[in-house]
Amino acid sequence: TLTQEPLNNLNDFLLTEWGISVGEGVLFETDDNNHYQKEPYVLKAALTEEHTDMGGGLNECWLYAAVPVLEAKEKPSGVTTDILAQTADTTVSVPYEALTEVLQGEKDVSEYTKQSYCAALRSEIKDYNEDNNEIKSQVFVFSSPVAFLNIPVEAVYGVPVSFENYYGLNSASSNVLQACGELAVGGEVENVYFAPKSISSTEFAKPTEGEAKSVRRFWMLFIPLLVLAAGVVVYIRRRNAR
Repeated sequence: TLTQEPLNNLNDFLLTEWGISVGEGVLFETDDNNHYQKEPYVLKAALTEEHTDMGGGLNECWLYAAVPVLEAKEKPSGVTTDILAQTADTTVSVPYEALTEVLQGEKDVSEYTKQSYCAALRSEIKDYNEDNNEIKSQVFVFSSPVAFLNIPVEAVYGVPVSFENYYGLNSASSNVLQACGELAVGGEVENVYFAPKSISSTEFAKPTEGEAKSVRRFWMLFIPLLVLAAGVVVYIRRRNAR
């Protein structure tokens, strides 16, 4: 959402391991021709020139609550990145702390630096195993969770905007997602499915005060006895050496 907290651990991982920079903020469009009506945070993105064939002739899609995604200036060794879709160069990134002022009209977005941001980005790592066979890993990052969905935005976030007939809602969506799947597996696929992930954690019971005291007493007695025993052994060896 527009108030989504940054995922710092994930963002750090993408930067250090995959050469993908994810900033803290929300994208706004300053050109009225590139956003939906009076909603500058509902903005256009288009497939890059190298990937226009992915859209099947429909190369534009829409972003909502998109975060600023860029190729990192310095990438890890063996990492290459490829921009699949991007915004216009009139896009700005509004920091989270300034969102309220911007949405209430108290601050003008034009004061922020304008540039193009990635809407869809692929990062690839190539390596070789002991048999000199190539090993390839890929990550696809989308700046907006609704950028490539064939459903109205309000069905996801309850946002009061409806632009199904305005250039076609996310017209390139299914084609782009399908193409990303084909890029990932290196061939044609019938369906693209992103399996949900669940994260589990293991909790360790905190020792009671009595258990903590017992451990402290053990070490307070054990260390002096250990030092005393070592001293006795040294003394006996030196005496026998005479």
